[in-house]
Amino acid sequence: MLSQHLDELEADHLITRIPYDRKLQHVEYRLSPKGRSILDLLTAIQDWGLANLSGVLSIDQMVQRAGF
Repeated sequence: MLSQHLDELEADHLITRIPYDRKLQHVEYRLSPKGRSILDLLTAIQDWGLANLSGVLSIDQMVQRAGF
């Protein structure tokens, strides 16, 4: 399911796939310029959620919990 979503985001040019090691299937994904163009919108949605919904984590909190 995750790879399907990543494929869709790549097809929509929102992320860029960077392969490093074919044998180990090591790849990284980065926001493309088009993907970076929606960061302000995503931040506004996050801020609305933090102000209006209980139990919502910020993006930074989610990243910390995931150990990135």
